[in-house]
Amino acid sequence: MEYNRKKVFDLKLKELRTTLTDQIVEGVVLAEVTEMVKQCRKEANLPDVDVMRTIWDATMDAVEWSGKNQQQNSNLALRQVLLPFSKVVDARL
Repeated sequence: MEYNRKKVFDLKLKELRTTLTDQIVEGVVLAEVTEMVKQCRKEANLPDVDVMRTIWDATMDAVEWSGKNQQQNSNLALRQVLLPFSKVVDARL
């Protein structure tokens, strides 16, 4: 029984990550992204820590990484996070 719950929990997080990554890449309006995350969190009863980790992972997945050096990749990641999607985190999911 516990195994099945864990599998469903992992599936919900994976679905959230995939949907969130797609929305970030497509440039969906931030209010819609925030609402989708809140709704998913509520429906699946996901803990805040797992939602925050999933938001971070999805944001990093949405960044197109290149063969640039580590400093350039770090700056790119910070820009991606600090600009529009910091508001998702600030929404106090």
